[in-house]
Amino acid sequence: MEEELCDVFSDCMISPNPDASIANIQRHVHELETLVQLSKSPTYRAESHQRDINFAKDLIVTYFAQLIRQDSVNDDLESAILHGLRYLRNVCVEAPHGQEYLFHVQVHLLTGELILQTLQSRITLQNKSVISIPRICMQILCNMSVQQTFIQNEIWSMCYDRIFYVGLNCSDEVVRAYTCATLYNTLSGQERSLCDPLRGRPIVMAVLELQTCEWREFVIERLLQENFLPDLFDCLENQCHLTLLKHVEVLLKRDISNPYVNGSIYLRQPIIPENTCLYISDKFLSICGVIAQYANTRQFTEEMQLAMKLLDILGYATSLNTLYPNLHNQLLLVRAALELLRSIYEVDQQSDGGIFSKIQDTPTELNNPGSHTDNLKKNLIRLIGNMSYRNRIIQDEIRILGGIPLLLNQCRFDVCNPFVTQWCILAIRNLCDENIENQNVIAELNIKGVVNSTALNELGLEVTMQSGRIRVKQKEHDNASI
Repeated sequence: MEEELCDVFSDCMISPNPDASIANIQRHVHELETLVQLSKSPTYRAESHQRDINFAKDLIVTYFAQLIRQDSVNDDLESAILHGLRYLRNVCVEAPHGQEYLFHVQVHLLTGELILQTLQSRITLQNKSVISIPRICMQILCNMSVQQTFIQNEIWSMCYDRIFYVGLNCSDEVVRAYTCATLYNTLSGQERSLCDPLRGRPIVMAVLELQTCEWREFVIERLLQENFLPDLFDCLENQCHLTLLKHVEVLLKRDISNPYVNGSIYLRQPIIPENTCLYISDKFLSICGVIAQYANTRQFTEEMQLAMKLLDILGYATSLNTLYPNLHNQLLLVRAALELLRSIYEVDQQSDGGIFSKIQDTPTELNNPGSHTDNLKKNLIRLIGNMSYRNRIIQDEIRILGGIPLLLNQCRFDVCNPFVTQWCILAIRNLCDENIENQNVIAELNIKGVVNSTALNELGLEVTMQSGRIRVKQKEHDNASI
């Protein structure tokens, strides 16, 4: 591909003397300025202008070759090149004729070579405006690829080896943004190639490290939709993990806020594939032990940070029970959540002032709100409650593991876990939904004095006698998976 790029300059050199006079260059600049103005019109772009395109392209080739040979930047040469590039950029905006002809005369190869030569300092960059060359070249590639599948594939093949990586790591923010836009426009059908450890993975990491670039969001979303996360997650740095998971969270929230398609939740497909959610569950199970260890070490490691974020994601995913039925049936996940909840509850019972829970802030915490483990208990209870929603197997498993009294014991004000009582109410109501055995457990706890009637009322439950048997009645019933 590199040899093919370099051949552009030898194959496309026009006949005028390379040492053209300044007057001749300035005349060309004026002609190119006129073409740039014409190309702003949709009417102009709707027609075929092969002669004008060839004129602009050949001048770019000739004058760029002269620019390379000179010791310093020539303003006239630079102006001619930039106006020629601007014309080529404009002429293919929403213009299939322009896109196809630019591809036919190999403008994509020309712009690829210009990008590499300018960004890799093969010409003098004393004049800051020279950075406009790779900027406009990236715009040309981006415009050429819009809704042109064959052109998209060719541009991807050309850029995949070096141009994407060089552009994404450029010091210029505009170049990075248009490189990311070109990557997105040509990505369809190429997603799996980004898993390649030598060529694809560095591109992904460069995208994840971009800041304030909207195209970055589009690229990451596309990759996540293609079940990309399981293939690369373990190969990335921890900060990249958190970046990806934040995007997963955003997309899950989008599904939660838009649950219906054509009036039915059962007709739609989730944005995030279920395999990705199952992978997140497995990843959480493999590292969640660090949460229990935190009570002893008090060290908030990167692994601990990751475990907390994975738990947060699972809380959102398990609320989408119709979209992720297999995740909703993960017995190992609910067992782990119960074990962690029991572990941190016991730690707080034994500690002075609490580690994971606090009834009130200490004086130092009032001035420094927030803790590494804030919301941990709440997120565990949310996960348990969501998984027990209309799921008899999970409901029974929680009862067998002693989860009901454990949940009831969490119904108290907690500075570190806002609204934890409400999440407990949700979980208990889901556990009792059409489950007589679980209702009886709560009734027996009430009789034994383990839980009083006031607490049951707060949970939306009441104990009644029916035919000589104790029953727990729900005061109201509604959709209880949040």
